[in-house]
Amino acid sequence: MSQSNSALLALKSTAVKNDLTVDALTIEDDLQMRCSTDEELVTQYADNIVEILASSPIAVVEVLGADSAESVIYVVDGFHRYAAVQEAISGGADIRAIPVLKMCGTYDEAFLFAQSANWSNGQRPNRDDAAKSTARILAKAPDFGFVSKAVIAWLVSFGIPKSTARNHTKELRADIDTKRDAEIERLDSKGLSLREIGQEIGLTHGTVGNRLKALGELKLAVQNEQEAQNIQMNDRLEQLVKDKMAEGYYKEEGAARLAASLQVFAEALQKHGQDRYMEAFRRLPPEEKDSMRSAFKKFTEAFEKRNAAKQDHA
Repeated sequence: MSQSNSALLALKSTAVKNDLTVDALTIEDDLQMRCSTDEELVTQYADNIVEILASSPIAVVEVLGADSAESVIYVVDGFHRYAAVQEAISGGADIRAIPVLKMCGTYDEAFLFAQSANWSNGQRPNRDDAAKSTARILAKAPDFGFVSKAVIAWLVSFGIPKSTARNHTKELRADIDTKRDAEIERLDSKGLSLREIGQEIGLTHGTVGNRLKALGELKLAVQNEQEAQNIQMNDRLEQLVKDKMAEGYYKEEGAARLAASLQVFAEALQKHGQDRYMEAFRRLPPEEKDSMRSAFKKFTEAFEKRNAAKQDHA
């Protein structure tokens, strides 16, 4: 059982029906989980509020003061009904005491009860209400450690639908998962076993193994993607160099010498399979390196001569 359920069940176990004067009840905005009051609903309730309260009393929590001598009775469920009572009184209704379901607990318990109440009864919370409610409940949550699923379980224990809990906690759970993966990798680098890592961070050794496998696959995919991008870039640069230099070399030295130089280049690449040119060049015997250097030197000189000639004619 979650801590939240234990706290709320303990609070509910103190509930007794009672009649209290309207003035004895305290409304605090911080306890209201809704962003706004539905005035039309309040007016609708006010027309027969006595009958409504007879079957659905307002829920309140009595919180003792620090010295246990004074207490405050907070409304935690039934804010629209309470507003309807006030509207009925303003309209001339003679209402002095109203039925309530009174519980005794701490302010934090009253706060959490108030945030969760309308998920199980009353008018359904809208999107803004849901965001406000989940944020407030999470503010009172325990440390989830490295277990992102605990976030969902915590909110669901308050009656919040699982889909709503998921929608409003994506960033929080992603942050927990990121920290979890970083901790798994850190502990793995220290040589801990899967079981030892699981014990450290509160996960099963199977989950730890799955995460390490997934992280390894992700890193490999990223590396492969980077390599593919590098290869593509190298291909484009090499093609540009060959095109430009070959063009200049052809103009200055003739087709025969161009063909011979390109043949050396092609043989080097073919000899070393998928390696890039520079890697292939590093692996060549000294005499072949000299041939390649000579060929590319001629390419470069021819290209520069051609550019200089163009500028002279410009």
